[in-house]
Amino acid sequence: MRPGIYEGPVEVTDKSLRITGQGSDPGAVTIRHSGRMAGVVVRNGSLEMEKVRVMYGTPNEFPIREPHGALYATGSTVLLRRVELGTPGFGEPALIAEQGDRPSRLTVVDSELMGGRATVILRGPLKARFTRAKIAGRLPVAAWLEASVELADCRYDDAPQTEINAYEGATATVTGPRRPRVVGVRGSESTAVEAYFGSSTSLVRRAFSRDIFRRGRAPGTLP
Repeated sequence: MRPGIYEGPVEVTDKSLRITGQGSDPGAVTIRHSGRMAGVVVRNGSLEMEKVRVMYGTPNEFPIREPHGALYATGSTVLLRRVELGTPGFGEPALIAEQGDRPSRLTVVDSELMGGRATVILRGPLKARFTRAKIAGRLPVAAWLEASVELADCRYDDAPQTEINAYEGATATVTGPRRPRVVGVRGSESTAVEAYFGSSTSLVRRAFSRDIFRRGRAPGTLP
């Protein structure tokens, strides 16, 4: 992609796509979007993105019927290199990934993520690895339902309350000089995060372990 500002959303469904920015840094190529769905959406496909910035504004939708934020992936393989994902000032997550209908894998390298209550939301079973990424926010990662997360040499906010939430079978391995504590129970911020996926009760969440948004259900509603 040539340097410039492009209006989203970008949707990748049942296919593979590679997006490479031609600028010297991610900010030279920007995809921006506000409103329904995320800025970049990947469903049952694969995405490789490098040197691109994705900025998401405000949802302008209630009730929420699709995941918002900069990037959403389900049932997909995603590789991000030197990418910036941001949702400045509106409380939306930068990145949401879940298992969906097929095994999902997420790899993030040398990238920067800035979000709301939680910057990254992962719902397993899926595998995710972050290497030398800068992940802002009091809750950089919220992972549950058997998600497996590795964070190597990443940078985080210096606030003492910064923590990683990994619960209901999820695991998180953090290595490097800066290592936020990993909390194995649902934190206060995670309760709000789960609103993206339906009721806060464990039984209903497990019933929604696949991609509920594809079915057009609002959070908190039963089939």
